Amino acid sequence: MKIVFLDAATLGGDSDLTPIATLGDLTVYERTEPAETIARLSQARIAITNKVVINRQVMEQLPFLKLICVAATGMNNVDLGYAQE
Repeated sequence: MKIVFLDAATLGGDSDLTPIATLGDLTVYERTEPAETIARLSQARIAITNKVVINRQVMEQLPFLKLICVAATGMNNVDLGYAQE
């Protein structure tokens, strides 16, 4: 299962992602620009984001995506209504 963390740098330098890596094929990006989001998630089943926006237009182009994890206290960067559909 492909897991992509889009903006790991936002967690700080001492974050241990090893437990997540045990769950599948983890790819970690320090930062992701908006224009890179779709390409980086194109084969992912799980996306992890802190600040990167995952809106309806992005989700519509990601047929394999099944789960979006938000590594933040707010969730305004994810279109929750469309994700629920």
